Amino acid sequence: MDYSTLNRQLFSLAAEECGAVPLLANAAALLYESLPDVNWAGFYLVEGGRLVLGPFVGRVACIHIAFGRGVCGTAAAEDRTVLVPDVHAFPGHIACDAASRAEIVVPLHDAARRVLGVLDIDSPTRGRFTEADAASLGSFARALEALVRWDRPYGGTDMEASALFAGGCFWCMAPIFRIQPGVLSVLSGYAGGTEAAPRYEDVKAQRTGHRECVLIRYDDARVSYERLLDIFLANIDPYDGGGQFIDRGASYAPAIFYADEAQRAAAEEKLRALASASGRAPAVALLPASPFYPAEEIHQNYDLTHPEAFAAELAASGRARGGSAR
Repeated sequence: MDYSTLNRQLFSLAAEECGAVPLLANAAALLYESLPDVNWAGFYLVEGGRLVLGPFVGRVACIHIAFGRGVCGTAAAEDRTVLVPDVHAFPGHIACDAASRAEIVVPLHDAARRVLGVLDIDSPTRGRFTEADAASLGSFARALEALVRWDRPYGGTDMEASALFAGGCFWCMAPIFRIQPGVLSVLSGYAGGTEAAPRYEDVKAQRTGHRECVLIRYDDARVSYERLLDIFLANIDPYDGGGQFIDRGASYAPAIFYADEAQRAAAEEKLRALASASGRAPAVALLPASPFYPAEEIHQNYDLTHPEAFAAELAASGRARGGSAR
């Protein structure tokens, strides 16, 4: 299964509507229609200390599931992906559909890493899902986390906006923005290249023309694009066009990808101010927004999932957690 295609399709579905209900409904339909040999795909969402049935495609399902009960309740309670070759051998299995045999459940989180619900997929075939499926569906779930406006069930007009920056290693860039008030989500990924659905190994080896980036969704009633630009420029070396800190090469070169003329003008003004203050021309590329591809699951929220490795990266690079390295 080409899961990278699913991620691209998911981003297309979210282009005009990021309300939780419509996007999750389309995501469930996308998975159900695209994945072979599945008989249920959908979501359970946390409400009142339990899981409640959300958008899905398949046969009638259980409405409520207690935390810790069944595959879904276990995944939510333990905050981990649960892959079950045969649900009938799983302790406490809830038989909503007796035809289901294999199941995979992936937790969904908000920006603070609190569990908001789970993605649940069933198959009538024993052993249908693999660890490779688990990793790829984890990446799909991380993309959903960044795209869905959980506080707006049906979307609609609001003050949500996005910013796309390349500032070297995305492991180090993501937490800087995630802690900022007004930031709704931060997703690590790739932009600016020529190939669809690039892989980390190819980007790192500079075979695709992509840069490591962070896609920031924010409420511009609470934080401005100009403020995000200030944070970005304060946490990179804007005069180093050959990479950032210990990460060298074009895939780590700094860039601002602007979505419209207002963002372009704001970025130009910030770069002019830097040049005027220092007497040096910044080496930050100013580029029109290009297709963004979410990075693999392991690269999302790396500081939280791999704290020791992240601390070593920070120490080696000279960056400061949540603050300027300059």
